[in-house]
Amino acid sequence: MFRFAAAMALLVCVSSLASAQDFAQLENTYHVEVRVEHWRIGNPHWSTEFSTTNYEQAVLMHDLFEIALEEQSLRELLGFSWEWLVTDVRLRTEYPAQMTAPLIQSRPTTLLRRVYGYQTPSYGYLD
Repeated sequence: MFRFAAAMALLVCVSSLASAQDFAQLENTYHVEVRVEHWRIGNPHWSTEFSTTNYEQAVLMHDLFEIALEEQSLRELLGFSWEWLVTDVRLRTEYPAQMTAPLIQSRPTTLLRRVYGYQTPSYGYLD
């Protein structure tokens, strides 16, 4: 019995190491986004102008966009018409779906209600 338990524990450790290696190979995607707004209507939104999996490239492009924004030439650099105002720059990280998905699936609530459901109290007269 002890050998079986030790073998199962070893199997769980090996499988968790394999999944840890799989997670280490996942890459984030970095998006440099620009906040644009129509001069007459408003309606601001974030527009992705550069995407990469290399963090250093994303930071470099973010810094270049910020410099262009300070010099008030980012709109022309990105090719927006005069009707659009560029107001901000941000760097957004997109994580792989495997990193944000739940590890354990929860049990359905109907099963929980059946097992641990609310029971109405019963009332009666004392004798």
